[in-house]
Amino acid sequence: MRYRVVTIAALLLLAGCGDAGESADTMALVESTAPAVRETVTSTMPDPEVAELAVERAPEPATGETEGDLVASILADAVARTGAAEEEIAVIRSEPIVWNDGSLGCPVQGESYTMALVDGLWVVLEIDGVEYDYRANDRGVFRLCEDGGSRPSSPTE
Repeated sequence: MRYRVVTIAALLLLAGCGDAGESADTMALVESTAPAVRETVTSTMPDPEVAELAVERAPEPATGETEGDLVASILADAVARTGAAEEEIAVIRSEPIVWNDGSLGCPVQGESYTMALVDGLWVVLEIDGVEYDYRANDRGVFRLCEDGGSRPSSPTE
C-alpha cells in the first residue's frame, strides 16, 4: 500500500509538469487508483474504542529494563570494578528519583547535559565499608558518581 501512495504522489507531481494531454492521462490513472487506496486505508483503521484504550495505557520503559534488571547491571559493574563477590555487596539504597538535569546530579567538568528533569534510579552500594554511589536514567544508562555529586532530596528522607 505504501508504494501505491508514493506512486500516486509521484504521478500527481508529474501531472503538473507535462502538457495538457499528458496531464489528463495522468489524472485518469490517479483517479482510477485512488479509490483502491482509500478502501485499504479505511479498512485497516482500528476500532475507535481500541485506539482510545491504547492511548490511555502507560508507555513501556524505553529499554524494557525493570528496576531489578538495572540494579543487577549495577551490581555486575561493581563486581567488575572492585573484584568483590556479589554476596559481599550490600544495597544500601535503591529508589526511583527525579534528577535535576541530564548529569544525574553528578556532573563531569567539560561535559554538557540536558537541562530537563530526568526520571531515574539512585542506587548506593557498600563494599567493605566503602559506599559506591550509582546514578541511572530511565533508559537504563548508569554511572558511578565518584566525586560525590549532589545528594538529591528523596521522598523517604
